[in-house]
Amino acid sequence: MRPRDQLGALHVSVNKGLIAGIVVVGLGLCVGLGWWLARTHDRRDAELAAAERKVIEEAIAKAAEVNRKALEEARANDAKEKAASDARKQQYDAQYTEDHKRLAEAQAQMAALEALPRQRALLYMQKGEWKKLDDLVDSLAASGERAPNGRFQLQLVTFGIEDLLNHMEQSGHSLQANVEAYQRERPESAFAPLLPVMHLHSAAWRARGSGYSHEVTAEGWKLFRDRNQQAWLKILAARSRSDRLPTWYHKAISVGMDAGIEGKQLRGLFDEGIARFPGYHMIYFVFLRQYSPRWGGSYTEADAFIREQVAAPTNPEGEMLYTQLYWNLDNQSGNQLDFFQASRVDWPRMRTGLEAWLQKYPDNVDRARFAAFACRARDGSTYMKLRKQVSRQEFTDIAPEGVSLDICDARFLVET
Repeated sequence: MRPRDQLGALHVSVNKGLIAGIVVVGLGLCVGLGWWLARTHDRRDAELAAAERKVIEEAIAKAAEVNRKALEEARANDAKEKAASDARKQQYDAQYTEDHKRLAEAQAQMAALEALPRQRALLYMQKGEWKKLDDLVDSLAASGERAPNGRFQLQLVTFGIEDLLNHMEQSGHSLQANVEAYQRERPESAFAPLLPVMHLHSAAWRARGSGYSHEVTAEGWKLFRDRNQQAWLKILAARSRSDRLPTWYHKAISVGMDAGIEGKQLRGLFDEGIARFPGYHMIYFVFLRQYSPRWGGSYTEADAFIREQVAAPTNPEGEMLYTQLYWNLDNQSGNQLDFFQASRVDWPRMRTGLEAWLQKYPDNVDRARFAAFACRARDGSTYMKLRKQVSRQEFTDIAPEGVSLDICDARFLVET
């Protein structure tokens, strides 16, 4: 081969080698670029994925935080609601307990009230249970039973029956039929014959009115006399059956005084009644009325009668009777402000009786009355001792007009 041809062939071979090298290099560059691009793409994908994960994780964290707070708030609200519910339940339970306690107390008070002789008597009267009424009255007369405040239970029963009779008449009930049924079913009853007497006596006073004598009309006086005279005849007719009760003497003296019966006859009934029923207050009280200046008597006569009865062997209560009689005389005389100056009452003696009375029959109302007496008698030391034990309402309820707690305080208590 010619050199030229050899050179050309060499040239060709070199060119082919060069081209092959270039191709190889190019292929390597392409592969390397592809690899680099792939690596770059993977890195960017990884970075994007990491960023996405971060965003997702942050979102999840935020959602978790929101959920956590929501859960905590819900739990807090549940706790508050439970606390409020528990508080409401405790309040309800406390209210229920208090209401139940009040109901039990009210039921106990009602039961205690219904057990009182006065309430039982009224119930028997309303139901027409005449034997039970008679048995109750007879037992109280025989036993001389007293209420906690010292009043005779028979006296309270009598007042209750009188009030019921008046109420029945004024409300249109058949009073006459009830009384007749009682007398028909209990022909030997000592109490039944006294009901018509009580009714007539109350009707006489209703016709007269409660005013002073000069305020009563002529018609009022006539009705007063006529009805009392009828009542007097009825109570005399009932004596053989009814005088085993102190109520008969109490009503006979009261009716007889209003019917104008002669004083000697009434004095005989009084002496007999006190001898048979020593200490029964109403027999004393109705007879004492005639000695009150308000009813035509005098304090001198009243004092003589009171001292006589306190000293009498028929008196079972000692100085307490002195107190009770002057206490009643004050009521009969209208609770005048100058009673302790105008009457003949011995205040130290009355005070002794009051102290003995309250020791035997402790009662808030009577203690308030004692304080009012001490104020009216201008006994400062006694008043101040009692003042601590008496409420304003108790004093106001019992004190006569013109005697207030403020006045008595101003009279004896010095502000410092």
